[in-house]
Amino acid sequence: MVGASVGGLLAASALAPHHREVVVLDRDRLPLEPAPRGGVPQARHPHVLLESGCAALESLLPGALAELEAAGAVAGGRRVTLRVAGAGLSGPSLPGYDGEGVAVVDRDALESWLRSRVATLPTVEIRSRATVLGLLLSAGEVAGVAVADLNHPSRPAEPLPASLVIDASGRGSRLVECLATHGCAVPPVERRRIDGRYVTRRFTRPAGQAPPDGLATWDGVVSGTPSPRHRSAALIRVAERAWLLSLAGYDGLRPPPDLPAFLAYAADAGGPAADLVSRLEPSGAPLNGREPALIRRRFELVDHPRMVVVGDALCTLDAVSGAGMSVAAVEATTLAELLTEGAGAVSRGYYRRTRPLLDRLWGDAVERHGLG
Repeated sequence: MVGASVGGLLAASALAPHHREVVVLDRDRLPLEPAPRGGVPQARHPHVLLESGCAALESLLPGALAELEAAGAVAGGRRVTLRVAGAGLSGPSLPGYDGEGVAVVDRDALESWLRSRVATLPTVEIRSRATVLGLLLSAGEVAGVAVADLNHPSRPAEPLPASLVIDASGRGSRLVECLATHGCAVPPVERRRIDGRYVTRRFTRPAGQAPPDGLATWDGVVSGTPSPRHRSAALIRVAERAWLLSLAGYDGLRPPPDLPAFLAYAADAGGPAADLVSRLEPSGAPLNGREPALIRRRFELVDHPRMVVVGDALCTLDAVSGAGMSVAAVEATTLAELLTEGAGAVSRGYYRRTRPLLDRLWGDAVERHGLG
């Protein structure tokens, strides 16, 4: 397993009952407690698990949502109701937003809980500061990875044979290049430049003050404008008296961090977010993020039976969709189903079953940015 991301850890939980040994490798120093790490620069921005992601997580790790709430990883201690208010975000790419069942999560706390829970599975080993330098091949097929210990850089790379290699290394995955180095079939890679930037600010409600009208019933609102020059605003409650407002801009649009201009930009994105937070108090410094491109690596078009790609390493969507972690969770349940069924060619079945979902989400993202 390459990557101890949310997708990698969930995939490890899917493999654990069916393999004698599941080794999860990550180049970061994985903290024991909830804390930021270099591999997740977007962790401080809003994160959600849609209804499909909540169901998949519970299927893989029964009792997960209750444990996450107890650990403080589900913001506010419960699932929430969000509302979509903007023509630029309408359509099927946002399943589960209008209604109950969405979990707003603290990404650091979620990963910390996942690492602890998955590490208790008897066949799983999680190695931090371990980076994959390349692939091992046997008879032209992927048969493992070469691993370097970043704690001891002078040591030679360790060959780690595997019956199945899972790439969960995220949007920066180097797997295509590794395959090309060995002369193996490489998948087509679609990149659609969106030149995205986003800024998130925290707002709090003073003690004793009633919630602004519109947030007493809804826990947040997501709005956006159609392309060209697509922009969006996502206001999400993350604690009893705290909300995050995250603004995104594409194709040259840059959400400004300065508060008056920030609120004006939110108003331009449509929806009531700017009006709602104008009655709250800003807290802390603005956080910046980047989203250069949509990326889809079409591994379903090549045949590598001992290799599966999950999460952003397979399909990188825009943050506006809010679907990244949920897609990774659904992909992990797909792996679990195939292994339980005893499917011979797991990779073929995996890509066949996940392709309709990715086709739809990819198509929606491309349309949202006017790139069709």
